[in-house]
Amino acid sequence: MARDRLSDDIERDVSIRLISRRENDGRTYNRPTASEVAVLIEGDIGNAVEKRDIIIEKESGELQRISELHPLYLALQYPMFFPHGEDGWRPGILHSEASLNNSKKKKPRNKVTMREWLAFHLQDRSSFLQSPILLLASKLLQQFIVDGYMMVESQRLSFLRHNQGLLRVETYKNLANAVNRGETEPSSAGSRIFMSSSVFQSDGYTIEIMRFVSKRGLRPEDRPDILSRVFKMKLAELMKDLKDCHIFGRVIGGTYTIEFQKRGLPHAHILIFLLRDDKFLEAANVDKIISAEIPDPDENPLLYALVKENMIHGPCGKDFPTCPCMIASKCSRNFPKRCIESTMVDDDGTPHVERLRFHLPDEQSVVFNDEDPIDSVIDNPTIGMTKFLAWMDCNKSSEEAQQLLYSQFPTKFVWKQEERAWHPRKSGFALGRMNNVSPNCGELYYMRTLLNFVKGPKSYEDLRWFDDVLHPTFRGACYARGLLGDDKEYIDAIEETSRWGSGSYLRNLFVTLLLSATIAMPSKVWEKTWKHLLDDILYKQRNALQNQALRLTEDELKNYALLDIEACLQRNGSSLRRFEDMPFPESSTPHPVNTLVSDELSYDRVYLGEEHVHLLFP
Repeated sequence: MARDRLSDDIERDVSIRLISRRENDGRTYNRPTASEVAVLIEGDIGNAVEKRDIIIEKESGELQRISELHPLYLALQYPMFFPHGEDGWRPGILHSEASLNNSKKKKPRNKVTMREWLAFHLQDRSSFLQSPILLLASKLLQQFIVDGYMMVESQRLSFLRHNQGLLRVETYKNLANAVNRGETEPSSAGSRIFMSSSVFQSDGYTIEIMRFVSKRGLRPEDRPDILSRVFKMKLAELMKDLKDCHIFGRVIGGTYTIEFQKRGLPHAHILIFLLRDDKFLEAANVDKIISAEIPDPDENPLLYALVKENMIHGPCGKDFPTCPCMIASKCSRNFPKRCIESTMVDDDGTPHVERLRFHLPDEQSVVFNDEDPIDSVIDNPTIGMTKFLAWMDCNKSSEEAQQLLYSQFPTKFVWKQEERAWHPRKSGFALGRMNNVSPNCGELYYMRTLLNFVKGPKSYEDLRWFDDVLHPTFRGACYARGLLGDDKEYIDAIEETSRWGSGSYLRNLFVTLLLSATIAMPSKVWEKTWKHLLDDILYKQRNALQNQALRLTEDELKNYALLDIEACLQRNGSSLRRFEDMPFPESSTPHPVNTLVSDELSYDRVYLGEEHVHLLFP
């Protein structure tokens, strides 16, 4: 940009200024040395992808902001690929007439999508003159692909926001409350569901890719489109061989996930499930299909070279302290590892895992159409037939079920989705895994804790029942069972800090402990430490009201302290109401502080008196 402006006006006087102090790193705009191009997105992709700041300068000198979906964006951003200023993708591009005429069925869509447009330009075809320029551009091609991906995501998210399927979600309790208030319109309850998902797969490195790109003077990472296609084809063929050719036995199911290495070359982790009779339960059988030995260099030199180059860690250790795996003079990968003379296997194979969900009373999620009346939604009998509620119903009639925890239930019972009921298991085996819950979820977290100890409950009350006492909360039931700590360390911390910290500092410390969700019984900590927490309340109220003779009762001091704690929690997006056992401050106090009156009274009487005398007797 600076060079272009200088060439436009060669008579302009310019000067060079050497800046001795830098606010930014001078290497920021150095030429990149990595072999790949990536995009960094700050925050959530759903919020950031549609807010790209693209500004162009018109011939008139005015600046204009355009969208990355503008037809001229690609021509302006990649003039090497579009030297004649050709339009990029735009709405309304039709499919070719040949494809329409050859189709026997009427196509529901005859417009080219942005993804199709980009895929067309990324095809390697000798007759298309623009392809060689694009596909030989190395890192610029990578940038183009990344940019294209972001454009597709931007368009897709924009479509979802403007054409979202009219679904809403809300808890059963809130829907019932809406009906009781006479609100039967679905638009008055729930929130819309944004059902967006994206999968971007880049794929790996093979000899065929090396042979293809080497003829064009490129490296494998310069053609991520080729990497993607070859890896996907080989992975699909491998999965087909595993399932159809019974390489390891009869397969009843399989899945895989792709992980991306730092240099852009991914690999797949594959999990297959075999019939019980075909599982490898003995070490001798495992050794037939898995070998962890280095190949003989004489018998198989090619395989030996591949293993030596790509599958051996190191060298690292004290003799190689600069190795990337070395942390604190030790290998972070724990090499060298202890040699195992023989293969060891477990007594059983890997079982099926049943994901178990749970919810508080009337807190199950209800998905409904945007046009369904709320009263008909809550009258649907399937709402009360969740997997969790059906488990408690099964406990009422089955003695075997009463001997099992919720996580153990799938080992003896199977869930029939079409009937929404649990039935005794006749064959097979499965393990139960309950969803993880953060301590910040409050009662849901404590109910999950109880589910790990209470067998066969028939209702929510059974979970809260212990030692002939029905506790009002799940937290209280956990505390009574000794499943929670006594919070002594938090009480000691506040008492120790009170020796040098102010009351305001202690209240901030108490708020920090509440937000950390590590206190078992906040009310117990409050009862033990409230005298320290309201240490400076009276002093602050006297100054605020300009009344040094002010006297406050113990309850009034507690209320002011709770008001201060509540204000601090609200600034952090929380409230004392989230902690059921904690007292909540009264909305009004016997000595309310009006901020306007307080500001008017907050003047220095001594200073004003001296100024008055000075003005009268200068």
